[in-house]
Amino acid sequence: MRILSMTATFGCLEEQTLTFTPGLNIIHAPNEWGKSTWCAFLMAMLYGIDTRQRAKQGQLADKTHYQPWSGKPMGGSMDILWEGRAITIERTTQGRIPMGAFRAYETQSGLDIPELTGENCGMKLLGVERGVYARSGFISAGSMAVTQDDDLLRRLNRLVTTGDDHPQMVALEGKLRELKNKCRYHQTGALPQVMQELEQCRKNLERQQDLERQARLLRQELTRQQQWQQKLRQHADALRSRSDREKLTQLETAKQNEAEAARSVQLATEQCRGLPSMAMTAMGLDARKELHRQQQALALERVIFPCVGSPEPPQCFLGLTPEQAMEKAESHLSRLRALQSEAKKGGGLLLLIPGLAMLVAGLVGLFSQPGQIWWRLLIGVLGLTLAIVGSVRQKGKRRALRNLQQWQERMAESYGGEDPVALAKDYRDKTLEAAERENLRKQHFEDRQSALDAREQELDAESLHRAQDAWTLWADAQRSYIRARGQRRALETMLSGQTLSTRELTSDLTLNPGETKTELEKAEVACAGLSSRLDSCMGQLRALPGVEELNLQKQTLEERMQTLAQWYDATTKALELLTQANQELRRRFAPRISKEAGAILSGLTGGRYQKLLLDADFSLLTRGEGENTVRESIWRSMGTQEQLYLAVRLAICRVMLPCAPIVLDDALSHFDDERMAAALNTLKSGQEQVILFSCQSRERTWLERQS
Repeated sequence: MRILSMTATFGCLEEQTLTFTPGLNIIHAPNEWGKSTWCAFLMAMLYGIDTRQRAKQGQLADKTHYQPWSGKPMGGSMDILWEGRAITIERTTQGRIPMGAFRAYETQSGLDIPELTGENCGMKLLGVERGVYARSGFISAGSMAVTQDDDLLRRLNRLVTTGDDHPQMVALEGKLRELKNKCRYHQTGALPQVMQELEQCRKNLERQQDLERQARLLRQELTRQQQWQQKLRQHADALRSRSDREKLTQLETAKQNEAEAARSVQLATEQCRGLPSMAMTAMGLDARKELHRQQQALALERVIFPCVGSPEPPQCFLGLTPEQAMEKAESHLSRLRALQSEAKKGGGLLLLIPGLAMLVAGLVGLFSQPGQIWWRLLIGVLGLTLAIVGSVRQKGKRRALRNLQQWQERMAESYGGEDPVALAKDYRDKTLEAAERENLRKQHFEDRQSALDAREQELDAESLHRAQDAWTLWADAQRSYIRARGQRRALETMLSGQTLSTRELTSDLTLNPGETKTELEKAEVACAGLSSRLDSCMGQLRALPGVEELNLQKQTLEERMQTLAQWYDATTKALELLTQANQELRRRFAPRISKEAGAILSGLTGGRYQKLLLDADFSLLTRGEGENTVRESIWRSMGTQEQLYLAVRLAICRVMLPCAPIVLDDALSHFDDERMAAALNTLKSGQEQVILFSCQSRERTWLERQS
């Protein structure tokens, strides 16, 4: 088969197309371009999308991973050459199944190809199953190693042993395994079923014996409980007879109590005659209680509302009565007015200044102008006199002002800048008001106390208590009578219609009626339970087969189990021998694959590794130049390991898939330039079509140089 072109709407691909040529095709593209998506698309076109696949940790299912980014349905087509015919394969989404609709037709004529279906397309075109192709011709950098696969092993075995696909060994193994599983597969199969039936038969025998023993014990226990129940019933009859006699005695006693209570009521009624009624007595006592409460309230008010005392005098009148305070204020105010009047008198400046002027003029005229001295001297003396008088008067005014200031400061300190007479009047008014309120308080309490005293005299406590005692005795007698009458009527009602027994029955039990009733109920329940269990036990016994039938069934099952065990051992031994033979056959495909892979590996490594061994589990052993022993692949470098597995995959493809295209996704990323060139030469030299996706340009450059 050769691929001509592919068109995909798949993941990041949106109606994109790739075309291919025979031989080696190198597609160079950067990361995130969609190389791995094209590889997945090719596998999906051949084998479809596995819708049963579920997401794993760190890995999405293909149906989710490759859902088109554009939101369009997943689908695509592929043009191929197969057996000389140009064929077009199409897959589209059908309902909720991605790539579920399949069609294959001839490209030129459009005629359908019925032998190709969505289920067998890859198998028909490539000749191998999906797992075989994924482990051989479908190579990526992340999965170069060849892992085990049942289909791959089966095809290699058939190839190296018979050269065709005739599955005789596999069919024989399947039939033997089917026969073994029919005998026994874990907990299923004929042998476990027979073992279960035999075990059930043994359990039935044991169950039958156990049921017979239980039935015998239940009969004994039921008989004992029935005897105890009969004894309890006799004791209950004795207690009932005793109770009947006690009830008759109680009725006679109740009648006597009723008669005595009636006599007590009559006597109490005689004592209450002439006394206030019960209601009036109760009202008087309630009034006495209310009076007592009011007296307590009045006493409490006296405590809560104490005497109204005199108001606190101002600081300036401490220790003075209101009259004394008024006298003090008026005297201080008179003193202030006197000082103010004295300070308002004129000063001596009007005399001092002219006197000084006349004195100066006289002195100046006396010394500056001779003649007429006397009048100049007169002027000077007059001026001196005026100056002296003015000075004396001015000094007196200053003293008066100083005294006034001192007195004002003293009054301001004493009265706080307020009018002393007003303060004295306020003090006097508050004192008078407090005295008036105290008089009103005293008068209020005296009036209320007088009213309470008058009310207390009206209510005679001794008479009221005497009447209360008499009516209390009457009420007690009345209640006793009502209670006695009620007991008598209740007993008569309870005993009416009953036939009371007066005979005396005896019993050796000491249980009281309650205990007897409880024990009798327990005995009845126990008898009913035992009868039910006995019936159930007998029913189970009747449902089970007989002892002889169970023993015969047990013998038959033991013989059948022995036969099945022999069959199981025989099939197990046959499978072991067949497995050994199968393993021997598996070892035979390794030399052919190893020889082909060794030749390819020698070409890839320039002869560095001459020997390659492939075990049955596909593990690789190699020996290089200068090495005496073979080593496992884990001892080699990453690049060498990938070259080893590339050689093995190419060998498997050339042996099993000579016509299938080989797809490589960045498979040469760890190769150096020399071994990359050797790998490309190897891929180009084959007859198969090779499609190489690479994120590096060196492969494309190499191919262009070869052209």
